[in-house]
Amino acid sequence: VKLSLKQSFQLNSRLILLLASKQ
Repeated sequence: VKLSLKQSFQLNSRLILLLASKQ
């Protein structure tokens, strides 16, 4: 399944926010 650029960007930003909030 190939994610669209928009979806992958939203997933990445969500992961980054999660990681940033833990630090």
